Amino acid sequence: METSPKNPKEIRKGNVRQWDIHGYPNWKMDGRCELYCTCGHGDVTQRISVDHNGPHIGVTGVCRGNGLLQPCGSVTLTVGQWWAADNGILWLTTPDREPALRYGNPLTLNSALGRAYGTRRWVSGEAVMSQLRNRWKITDYRCHLTSGRKVLFEILMTGLADHAIGAAVEGGLAPPGQAIHERQPRRKRTAFRDAPAAIAA
Repeated sequence: METSPKNPKEIRKGNVRQWDIHGYPNWKMDGRCELYCTCGHGDVTQRISVDHNGPHIGVTGVCRGNGLLQPCGSVTLTVGQWWAADNGILWLTTPDREPALRYGNPLTLNSALGRAYGTRRWVSGEAVMSQLRNRWKITDYRCHLTSGRKVLFEILMTGLADHAIGAAVEGGLAPPGQAIHERQPRRKRTAFRDAPAAIAA
């Protein structure tokens, strides 16, 4: 989703920003990429379809007016077909421009589908972090990497540890850089929890 309900500052920023849509003067898009019409009586629906050209994901707005109000018409925004100019106007993309995938995205802050997706993603992320923190204690030794050399060192150590654990689980300790098919014949599989003991041995 574009913003999180737990970040009021980003929500206020999204409320202030406004995009005009070229060719559709009665329709706008706010900073959270939510579509609305100028009279406020339009209905916005999600549109997901598949044809011989592939999947099409977007939103469609339809306004039939209300009483004395003139209808604002309809508009359809498909993901990957629009780009934003510096003057605050959304234009249909051209072959020489890279489209922005955020415009037409149905997973917005106030959509039911967006809230459900955001909740499930948050739950999955919390589950992963819980395993890393409580079971493997990986996050107990967090630190700031202040240089590129430290980043490369951490990547190298992670790769070496992964290789060692994988080799122990496969049943044969292979030197770093040796291909899997060149290792010793597979012996009885060692449980993952016994990998540190196997490495130490």
